Amino acid sequence: MGATLHWPSGGDPTRIVRTGDLAGQAVVAMLAAQAVGLFTGDMRPQLRACLAPGCVLYFVKQHPRREWCSAGCGNRARVARHYQRHQAVKTDPKS
Repeated sequence: MGATLHWPSGGDPTRIVRTGDLAGQAVVAMLAAQAVGLFTGDMRPQLRACLAPGCVLYFVKQHPRREWCSAGCGNRARVARHYQRHQAVKTDPKS
């Protein structure tokens, strides 16, 4: 397995990965290389773990108020917070 740079005259450069019969291993190796690049690259200071309950994803924080990897995770976090507040009110003996 190996990678080569293909740069045709007048065209954009592309990376070509030659795998033989090990396409699955090539995909895993490429994903691993990109993950290492993300965790060690220039965008590392903006890399954040999603704060939604149960989410294990990371994202690049591009807005100061962003806390979740997606709108779906944001909704789940807000619903969980709402549920926690209302459960606390129902179980509070003062209510």
